[in-house]
Amino acid sequence: MPKAGAIAEAQAAGHIDPAFDPADVHAMVIALAMTWSPAGIIYTATEDDPEAEHNRRRAALAAAVHRAFTPPPRGPDQHRPPRLRLRWGPDSHCPPRLHPPIGRP
Repeated sequence: MPKAGAIAEAQAAGHIDPAFDPADVHAMVIALAMTWSPAGIIYTATEDDPEAEHNRRRAALAAAVHRAFTPPPRGPDQHRPPRLRLRWGPDSHCPPRLHPPIGRP
């Protein structure tokens, strides 16, 4: 799976905590992103919601993913790799786009 491969590369580069299997990281990020989707079980976002509300949700999602998957701090003699910047938009390949389940075509 291309996304799991990209996640594995980011783990090897020190951007994502390697304690998680890349496929699990992908699945958890998609699950978080689905929180406000029409398939969500708590609240469904709509096009009628103000743009500021959509932006707030995107920022909250980005912060949650960053906190969940950032590697633990390194020792004082080791530098930390630069943080990844999450980019949202129609060409970003980030949630909320739906993708086929992992391991299936």
